[in-house]
Amino acid sequence: MAAPTRRPSRVVIVDADNPMVEVKGEFFWREDHDAILAAERRHAYQAGYDAGWSSATKRTEALRLFVVRRRRGMLSHVRRLMLRLALLAMLIVALVAVADQLLAQR
Repeated sequence: MAAPTRRPSRVVIVDADNPMVEVKGEFFWREDHDAILAAERRHAYQAGYDAGWSSATKRTEALRLFVVRRRRGMLSHVRRLMLRLALLAMLIVALVAVADQLLAQR
């Protein structure tokens, strides 16, 4: 049985418990109801999106700059210490050589 292409203009809805009582109110066909809900969902989503976007653009002074810094591990600290000690040792050797040259000229 094919679905009717044209819906009736007047439909009587009766109570399931007492079929002799007519139910009054505003009713929608299932397809119309789904279409109305989909349209309202799109409208509500767009309204929320627009409100969030305008709120974010108004608070430009509240935007923060994030700086990404690498955390150094223990091995990195040991390497830096060893490098500094090596540079200090080379500096001491150079100073001793210069001092030896100066003392040798006297």
